[in-house]
Amino acid sequence: MDIVVIGSGGVAESLVFSLTQAGVAPRVIVSPTLGHAERLRDLYVPECTILHDLTEMPRNADIYLLAVTDTAIASCAAQMPSTSGVWLHTAACVPVETLTQYHPDSGIFYSLNTFSKGRPLSWQGIPLFVEHRSEIAAQAIQQLANLLHMEPRPSTLTLRQEIHVAAVFACNFVNHQWAIASELLEQHQIPREVLHPLIQETLQKAITLNPRDTQTGPAFRGDTATLAAHRALLAESREAIRTLYDVTSQSIWSMYHPETSLSHE
Repeated sequence: MDIVVIGSGGVAESLVFSLTQAGVAPRVIVSPTLGHAERLRDLYVPECTILHDLTEMPRNADIYLLAVTDTAIASCAAQMPSTSGVWLHTAACVPVETLTQYHPDSGIFYSLNTFSKGRPLSWQGIPLFVEHRSEIAAQAIQQLANLLHMEPRPSTLTLRQEIHVAAVFACNFVNHQWAIASELLEQHQIPREVLHPLIQETLQKAITLNPRDTQTGPAFRGDTATLAAHRALLAESREAIRTLYDVTSQSIWSMYHPETSLSHE
């Protein structure tokens, strides 16, 4: 299978890594940031070609994978030359029509995980949500999924948006609150490693049990005295953190004590 990867960020890196591991290393990586693309080449696929301009890429590849940011997909699609093969993008919330208006044999190849530069992640076993508008695209998606040992799940834009919102709560918001927790500890010269057993146990329970059944903490217990003490610690200089604390505590309180309201007066 002849593949062109467009992009050089976190998603593109894990995709290049996974394709190479599967024995279908991309022939070309296209990116306006040549240094990032060259880094991927040097790390994972030394024999591939690096290009800066979309108009210079080969026209006869089997699959063109647009692994770029959501906001860049439309502009990339508009700049793509006429090609054979199938165009696929990897975003949850960008309609398939963003591609099909230029190339009928197009689709979506959205893997549900978090991807970061410098941390290549195998796509094997990751939930995969797909959409297509032609039988040719459907066959290419299935073939690519088979190579990466993934099981494609049919989806719509609305379904992927719902999944993406859930993922933001499960990943992005949680990570942000870990960052806040680390900063709170650093203010007192306490290493963030003291949180690691707590984080590991929380994650393990979230995976093996229903998170709704494993909630702990003062808002869950209805412990207004502890809530008030925590709020007092979050002085005016940390008003934004206190606001987040209040909103999250209120959400937990409402889930487990719907018959009463939480007041911070």
